[in-house]
Amino acid sequence: MKHHKANSNVYLIINNGARVVHHKYDCFAKFVCSKNINVITYDYTDVGICKNSLKKSKTSITNWMNLDLKKIVDYITTSDQNAIIFLLGHSLGGQIIGLFEDYHRINGIILVATQTGYWKFWPFPLNIINYLTWSAYIPIVLKIHHFLPKATDQNSADMPKNAAYEWAKWCKSKNYLFEHIPETKQYYDKIICPLFSISFENDIYATKKAVNWITSKYVNTQIHRKHYSSKEMKYGHSAAFEPSNFDLIGNDIVNFITKHT
Repeated sequence: MKHHKANSNVYLIINNGARVVHHKYDCFAKFVCSKNINVITYDYTDVGICKNSLKKSKTSITNWMNLDLKKIVDYITTSDQNAIIFLLGHSLGGQIIGLFEDYHRINGIILVATQTGYWKFWPFPLNIINYLTWSAYIPIVLKIHHFLPKATDQNSADMPKNAAYEWAKWCKSKNYLFEHIPETKQYYDKIICPLFSISFENDIYATKKAVNWITSKYVNTQIHRKHYSSKEMKYGHSAAFEPSNFDLIGNDIVNFITKHT
């Protein structure tokens, strides 16, 4: 965990995307902190650990919310009883916010390129490639390595086996994770805090349609929805965390936070 400290009782927690380590968000965290907002970044359990330990990991994606995120929220509220807490989820990190059983402790949510991972939402031919990835490639890789190896990106990390199986299962399902998590463990329709959901025109991972699908699951929130498109720039899956976009996207996120504190 890393705490970018500000002289404020406003906090932003960043939930990482899949197979992403927390230092990917350092520049963005420093920018938000410069606006007098505390920022907490962290890694999910068993992400980024040594391979021998990773092979023994029993953690799952659902554990990441109700064990890991709970610890972060506890840390904040223990040190600051007047804390106002916002939660930013990038990609998978936003998809699972509605599984957090302490959702009532969150004052606002930002979803960044947060989509359903169901393979049919990808454009052709990527949808076919993804179906084969989830159905064949990942099961084979997990049998060989007993974890999902990281991508070539320097901010990527290996993913624990159980979490990778869970993720692949969701991505093959029309109703994504909602088909596999008991309704008593889903809190999407109970969340009432303000929510800001953003997507990007050139994002092949999180299309506008796929982002709209999962945003609509938060049926009782006050939703602020924005899709970024530019003829001059190509906004990708991590556009919000690139310094060149802080003046626009970064400030939009900061303004959402300050407006609701």
